[in-house]
Formats: sequence, structure tokens, C-alpha cells
Amino acid sequence: MRRSAHQDLTGPQFTVLSLLHTRGTMDQGMLATLASLDKSTLAPLLDRLQRRELVDVVKGDSDRRRKLVSITQSGRELATGLAPAVIAVSDQMLAHFTPRERDQFLALLRRAVQGPQR
Repeated sequence: MRRSAHQDLTGPQFTVLSLLHTRGTMDQGMLATLASLDKSTLAPLLDRLQRRELVDVVKGDSDRRRKLVSITQSGRELATGLAPAVIAVSDQMLAHFTPRERDQFLALLRRAVQGPQR
């Protein structure tokens, strides 16, 4: 059974929208880092979100190679509207764990995503 919060938005797209909604405008490099995506994956993802008018991408003033990404009002509304469904899917997936097991599992996932600690 496929679990999804919204059939037109992927997990990484939701992550990007959520980061922009909670942290504000940022450059593409920082967004890639925070979303745990490489730049070659993030660029086409942003193109798709931009075509749907969920994000704006503009070149930086001082460095034209730097791209600044911000969420649009439509993107903000979609991210906010989907958050309860995303939480429900997450809760459903973790329902068979005890609270202690959930904490352990999520800590291990964070470590897997973040890579080795330096």
C-alpha cells in the first residue's frame, strides 16, 4: 500500500516547501544542505515547483551565480494545508513502535541522513 499525503507533491518537494516556509528565503546551496539533497537533484525539483508557482527563484544581487529561493503564497498554503496529513502518515507508519522505539528509530534516521559526525 502506497502512503502519501498528496498525490501531486513528493516527499522532497514537501520538505523544500516546509523549509522555505519555516526558515524563509535562502540560497540554493543552503536549501540543498538542509533538505539533504544534492544540487543536481534540487535544481529540477525547484524547476517543477517554480512552474507550479509554489516557489520563486531569482539570481542574487551581488553574485549572479547565486540563486535565492523563496516560497510563494500558494506554496505556503499548500505546505500548511498538507502538514496535518504528513503528520498523520508519519504517525501511521510509526504506530507499531513504543515511544522509546520511535525516538531511537528517528535518531538513527537522522544520523543516516546527516552522515558521519565530524
